[in-house]
Amino acid sequence: ELIVLQWREFSNLRGDDRRTVRRIQRTYIDHWAALLMRLDDTLTIPAAGTTAVAAFGLMNSTPFSASRLTPDEARPLLTRLALNTLGL
Repeated sequence: ELIVLQWREFSNLRGDDRRTVRRIQRTYIDHWAALLMRLDDTLTIPAAGTTAVAAFGLMNSTPFSASRLTPDEARPLLTRLALNTLGL
């Protein structure tokens, strides 16, 4: 529900607020990328960042993509997909 709200309301943000949200999002991705690189020393910075963005894209799309499943059906599937995307 929060992802849907964020997705819907982001376009209502003005200049500085929008830039602040994007900066926070980039910092969040950078933290995840650093963690992924500690877990897999073969990942480059660009690959780790792309991996993190892909995983969050998957997770953030679930309000739209998993609507055909019940929560109990969606949870294990989406968990497995997210962990696979992260290489875990």
